[in-house]
Amino acid sequence: MEKNIIDAIEEKLGYLFSNKALLVQAFTRESYAKEQRVKGLDIESNEQLEYFGDSVLNYLVVSGELDHFTKTTDNGLRVLYKESKLSEFNSHWTDKNMLSECIDNLGLAEYLIMSKGDINQHAELNKSVREDLFESLVGAMWIDSNKDTNKIKDVVFNMLGIKFETTSVEKSYVSQLIEFADKYKYKLKKEAEPFVGGFKVTFSVDLNFLPSEDKEERTWYGTGVGKNLKEAEANAAKELLNNLNEFGFGPERTDLPKMDFDLDNSVNCLQELSQKGYIGQVTYEDDLCFSTEKKPYWKVTVKISDFITTFDASNESKKTAKKQAAYDALCFIYYLQKNDINNPQNKQFRFLLDADIDEDDIRVFVIDSYSMMKATGTIYPDNKKTTIFMDKYFQDENGHRIEIYNDPQEFLFEWYTRNRNNHPKERRSDNAERLGLFIQEEYNKLSDNVKQNGVLLREALLDIAKRIDI
Repeated sequence: MEKNIIDAIEEKLGYLFSNKALLVQAFTRESYAKEQRVKGLDIESNEQLEYFGDSVLNYLVVSGELDHFTKTTDNGLRVLYKESKLSEFNSHWTDKNMLSECIDNLGLAEYLIMSKGDINQHAELNKSVREDLFESLVGAMWIDSNKDTNKIKDVVFNMLGIKFETTSVEKSYVSQLIEFADKYKYKLKKEAEPFVGGFKVTFSVDLNFLPSEDKEERTWYGTGVGKNLKEAEANAAKELLNNLNEFGFGPERTDLPKMDFDLDNSVNCLQELSQKGYIGQVTYEDDLCFSTEKKPYWKVTVKISDFITTFDASNESKKTAKKQAAYDALCFIYYLQKNDINNPQNKQFRFLLDADIDEDDIRVFVIDSYSMMKATGTIYPDNKKTTIFMDKYFQDENGHRIEIYNDPQEFLFEWYTRNRNNHPKERRSDNAERLGLFIQEEYNKLSDNVKQNGVLLREALLDIAKRIDI
């Protein structure tokens, strides 16, 4: 691993290694180490560090709970929260998804040292691989600090973005959905069925959506698939909650506070919006680049967890580039986002499938606004502005039944099997599992920017369809 890469990693972590070999080992996959051992080289992998890091991480979180959630009195130790609440807190901050997300936010997976097989399979996209990397780094820092947890606890807590408030522990999507239905006395229904490579779950809830005496009930849906029932339930509940929030049945949104920001205070202002919950988590990535005249300069990228758009700025000074990127983000948040209604960034979308005719092209509906279960937006690729009644399907002006798909993978599976002449109906069952697995594998390789942008995702799905060979 080159020195400039080690320097970049240490800056992202906020920790300088005395023994750089421990840092390199934390990024070395066992598959790569095996490849090198065959060549006669003595290479250590991160498996050993991962073992210690897992235990140290749990200790640090529990130690933080002890510092923040307990008081020592004359009668002994007083715990401010019940054991179940403490366990929930601990589980949240040591969960695979959380650790994987933290590695993503820090931009560290790209530095993994992997075998050819791992590279071909894009192992860096695997949540378990990113979880292992997080735990390995904790183990490496612990050993490097001579097992002094006080020297690394703040570093680890910053990596996690941890706040010692039980309210900061996000409840599971299923729990949130159940609480919502219980609070307003709505009947929550669930349908589960086997799906390609796992399960498919649909949650539905009946809501009164007309603010009049003649209230009409309409069913709202959220569908999700997963490798197991729990994952499918979580994805379905998340989608239904998102739909409810978008239509105004979820928590009320708070308008952005008035803020006088400029280039000098832009970083602090952006962080303040994040800390107060107006926007998602803010992270920065920086790269040392060289101009055509071989002069060095810094490129800084700002990422906000609930935004598709990223913000870049370049300058000879990394500090100035960071301020400019943050300033551009603030300008977008306060001005452009409200006015640029034709931009498909940061908008929900649905895929449309005509049940009555074969379609050679893929159509995506990018949503601009909602009103009383009706969505107004643009259908791509023909840039057609329209308003449709959002349900599982609707009828177009030609009387055709148009099915609406929230899940891109499910849509591509249906679109391909229905509309490709080289895959007749009698062969669908034989090829269904293989087709589903291929689509899932290719979809997982797509970046988050593509997955969250309907127009870009449409192009990506068309490309996947061209490469299907089963």
